[in-house]
Amino acid sequence: PPPSSPNSSLERRILLYAPTGNDARLSQGFLQEAGFAVTICRNMPALCREIDKGCAMAMVAEETLGPASTVDFSEALAGQPSWSDLPVTIITGNGESGRRRLRQLMKDGAVGNVTLLERPFHPETLLSHVEAAARTRTWQYQVRDLLHQQQASELRLRDTLESISDAFASLDRDWNFKYVNGSYLKLVAPLHGSAESLLGRNVWEKFPDIVDSEVGRFYRRTMEEQRQGVLEVYYPPLSAWLEICAYPGPEILSLYVRDISERKKEEQAREERRTKDRLLSEILARLLGAHDPHEVMRQLFPQVAAHLGVDAFFNFMITPERDALELQACSGIPQEAAVSLQRLEWGATVCGTAAELRQPVVVSNLQESDDPKVAHIRRLGISAYACYPLVVGEDLLGTLSFASRTLTSFEEEDLEFVRLISQYGAIALNRLHQADQLRASEREHRRIATENAQLYSNMQKAAERLSLALSAGKLGDWSWEAETDVLRMSARTAEIYGVPADAVITRSAMRSLLEEGDRARSLAALRESVRRGQDYSIEYRVNRPDGSRVWVAAKGRPVIDGNGTVTGMLGVVQDITEQKETEEALRDARARVEATLVAAEIGTWRWDITRDVVVADKNLARMFCLPADTLESPINDFFNAVHPADRERLKDSIATAMVTADGELETDYRLLCGDDSVRWVTARAKVERDARGRPLHFPGVVIDITQRKLREREVAELSKKIEDQARLFDATLSHMSDLAYTFDREARVIYANKPLLDLWGVTLEEAVGKNVFDLEYPEELGRRLNSELLEVIHTGRTIRGETSLTSAAGVDDFHEYIYNPVYGPDGTVVAVAGSTRLITERKKEEQALQEAKEAAEAANLAKDRFLAVLSHELRTPLTPVLMTVGVLESEPSLPPNLRSDMAMIRRNVELETKLIDDLLDLSRVSSGKLSLRLEPVELNSLVREVCGICQSQAFEKSLKLECTPLEVPVTVTADPARLQQVFWNIVKNAIKFTPSGGRIQVDAFPVPEGRISVRVRDDGQGIDSAVLPKIFDAFEQGDPRINRQFGGLGLGLAISKALVDMHEGSITAESDGPGQGAVFTVTLPVGGQAPASDPVVTGKPDGDGFRSWRLLLVEDHGDTSRMLSQLLRRRGFTVKTADNVATALELAAAEPFDLVVSDLGLPDATGYDLMRRIRDEYQLPGIAMSGYGMEDDLRRSQEAGFREHIVKPVRIAQLEEAIRRVLGR
Repeated sequence: PPPSSPNSSLERRILLYAPTGNDARLSQGFLQEAGFAVTICRNMPALCREIDKGCAMAMVAEETLGPASTVDFSEALAGQPSWSDLPVTIITGNGESGRRRLRQLMKDGAVGNVTLLERPFHPETLLSHVEAAARTRTWQYQVRDLLHQQQASELRLRDTLESISDAFASLDRDWNFKYVNGSYLKLVAPLHGSAESLLGRNVWEKFPDIVDSEVGRFYRRTMEEQRQGVLEVYYPPLSAWLEICAYPGPEILSLYVRDISERKKEEQAREERRTKDRLLSEILARLLGAHDPHEVMRQLFPQVAAHLGVDAFFNFMITPERDALELQACSGIPQEAAVSLQRLEWGATVCGTAAELRQPVVVSNLQESDDPKVAHIRRLGISAYACYPLVVGEDLLGTLSFASRTLTSFEEEDLEFVRLISQYGAIALNRLHQADQLRASEREHRRIATENAQLYSNMQKAAERLSLALSAGKLGDWSWEAETDVLRMSARTAEIYGVPADAVITRSAMRSLLEEGDRARSLAALRESVRRGQDYSIEYRVNRPDGSRVWVAAKGRPVIDGNGTVTGMLGVVQDITEQKETEEALRDARARVEATLVAAEIGTWRWDITRDVVVADKNLARMFCLPADTLESPINDFFNAVHPADRERLKDSIATAMVTADGELETDYRLLCGDDSVRWVTARAKVERDARGRPLHFPGVVIDITQRKLREREVAELSKKIEDQARLFDATLSHMSDLAYTFDREARVIYANKPLLDLWGVTLEEAVGKNVFDLEYPEELGRRLNSELLEVIHTGRTIRGETSLTSAAGVDDFHEYIYNPVYGPDGTVVAVAGSTRLITERKKEEQALQEAKEAAEAANLAKDRFLAVLSHELRTPLTPVLMTVGVLESEPSLPPNLRSDMAMIRRNVELETKLIDDLLDLSRVSSGKLSLRLEPVELNSLVREVCGICQSQAFEKSLKLECTPLEVPVTVTADPARLQQVFWNIVKNAIKFTPSGGRIQVDAFPVPEGRISVRVRDDGQGIDSAVLPKIFDAFEQGDPRINRQFGGLGLGLAISKALVDMHEGSITAESDGPGQGAVFTVTLPVGGQAPASDPVVTGKPDGDGFRSWRLLLVEDHGDTSRMLSQLLRRRGFTVKTADNVATALELAAAEPFDLVVSDLGLPDATGYDLMRRIRDEYQLPGIAMSGYGMEDDLRRSQEAGFREHIVKPVRIAQLEEAIRRVLGR
């Protein structure tokens, strides 16, 4: 076919059909003078051949077609391609005959693009007919080119789908296969091996097993709801896990299918490991915190059984005699079987053998064994049995067994699981045993403390009652006459009272010398004595006239006459001041002695050997648990309190002291009290002899040393416990897989557990005292570890690290370690304790995760690149299409049928462009790569501009669009282009979903907290209440019928919400339901300075400067280059074109240019490279023009020096405005 350029000589060729030749020369001359090439056809075959070639712009024919019939001519015209309708001008003699000829052609089926030219005709009339036909023919060529480009785009899309590694298929609304790529065929090859077996066939017929399955329901739900979805499902016919991504459209369901079986296996393995770790953690926590570990094992057995696949477990504990095993707990066997297993003899059974050897015993294929040791469990139907001894340090506690009737053997991983449970169980049982011992010890300590407190109280009371008066005072006599109340005194009495010896004084006067507090008591005692006729005895204080004070003891006896009347009293007094002072001193001394004896738990005794009487103090009686009335008793009473095992030894010791020269006794023995408690005492005494050396008395002391003995025993037990704990600590650490160790302040080994010693290849004795250099660590590693050890010692800071290490056996592994400071009583670091864990497997997993992460990041980069390339490949062919359509639509002479076709093409191209933009914006938002260019924006102006843009669309639908911004200017900080996109999306939606005759109102109003709201209200389609919560989700359009009726992907509101969120604002949607309209409100923070008024740039300089601008257009897409250069020249620009970087640089060097307009994806280099050369060498500004429109592309073009970046498809008006902005600056 001829090219579409109207300048082509082939397009200006006219077919002249002149079988008679009457009009041939005249018409040929007119046409050739007008610049047309004329091909004359003299017969119908030649004419049909030329028509088939499709190389002519029009045809001129005589009325007389010659010998050929009109049928042949009509068939030749009807055989043209669909895009071609060759214009025909028939020269006729008069209107009636021409019209008959025209009707005959229509009757024969010829295309109706035929006009009549009646003779005589002016040459200009012929030329006018031919020029009109040429324009029509040019439009037909352009339509052809558009169709070819559309086919090319479809082929590129198909190639893109074939290049995808995922399986892809598409189904129409009748569930028939429309397309499958190679990956899909490979996936379903076991079921259907070729595309021919699937294309056009119904999916339910080809895959009947999915009709009522989860997959079938997923397909139907996705199409009904018109919402994309993802399903992971196991598909038995392929024995594979599949991930199905479904993307519905109004007429097509697109499916991406991926085999994720390996990922599922990895997930299952990770979940099994996590389940095992959680179960082990739960078992450990519950065992270590349990009061009854046996009961815990019974409770946890169902979980362990589910994990290991076992049916029963047995827990035997060693008997107190340590000669057999007793069944403590079991599960999974009948009760009568449990009774028969109550006692297992040592070495006679599997468990008895495991206990005897202190080694695990595992039996596989047990039902095939005739070993008598397994007979008792073989009878239970058990086929696999694993028994582990419960050992802590050197102490055997019992055994723990797990059995299965279904498994014939256990996996090594399961045996390790059982070993850990056994280890934890042994530790828990041992801890419980130690806790019981500790509680018993605490109870004994409390009893002793209570008894000591009671004994101390008794001693205090005894000390208060102990007071012996020593009387050695001088006496004075006195007499009292009751009748006269005269008191007669001896000189001693007068001396005691401090009155003259010859003084005559009454008893009442004498009473006045008494201490005021003693007077009433003295009088009462006297009256009581007189009344009863009994002796009078009292002690009181006397204040002598000279001011001194004395204590006086007065005793008297009434004198009674024959009538029984008391006539007086006779008595004596004694100065007892010294006695009182001595008593006070004695009380103080006695209290101190008693306190000392009680505090020291010392009792005193004195044995009168001749009388066999032991006089003891209360402390001694308390010690011997004797009552207070036995303070003087025979010595045998005291012997009876001595422990029988010590009694004879004590008697021998006393007898020995009696006969030895020094007569000394010192011995320890035990005392028994009635509550069977035992008290330890030490006795010290020395024999007193008479003049002849015979033993008379045996005084001594007994000291309670029970607490000392208890402390000695506790020290011994503690020492043993420490030794046991040390052994247990070493045994526990040596059974751990981690490496444990301790270093001193000089970074020398104090302790290392067995795994570490094995790693070093030395014994503990060989390792102690060595540093890492002595242990032959690599020099660099040794310096680092030694430095870190010393840093912990000097700073007290914990250090963590990782390293690789080669063991003595030559195995390379990765380890992580931690050094912790150990503090002494004074707060200084005395040692470093650490542990090291093998992390080789974790390192491998981390490396695998890192590789997976890098692969995912690479996939994301590839996805971004794929989107960019896809955008470029889809946008680039749209530029010439959109430009050509725009030119054709503006042509006044375009026929109405072609004008509607052009409008249809333009709408679909714009729709495809909008869909590409929305998909890229959504990709930027979801990946966080969308950035804003914030600046002060006057909101009212922006809202008015959006309403102005949308006004024409509202007018086309007979909608009333009202815009009511605020009366005062309002400034917000925003990206004006993105904020305009938000409001444009909302208003466009309102126009789309509001029926003809409806009303849309846009207004703005302030809200509290310094914010402004813009509200868009319509009375259109409305929103269902179930859709409102997800209206801002991507691909969400509510009712699927909306998508079919109005189109679109449902991305506009999702992008708008993301943009509003990035502006720190909010967007809401409200509706009372279907048919009730909707309200969308955008709220933004007010802030920022008012935007400066930009100078008005008309885009056209004074005079004819605009027309003289010289442009260098660099574009490798031929159609785009031709259309752009043609349209720019029509607008007065001087344009030179290049299709690669090298040609562009040659042109730039050869002649001056004002501006370079360049594509970015060029064959020999990038537009970025070109722009940097042009900018640096010729200081030219540039405009980037590309199908690449991602955020990174915009940034790179700006960095390269481009002033503007226009994303294809390019509109000529858009490009012209960008040129004005750049060159008008």
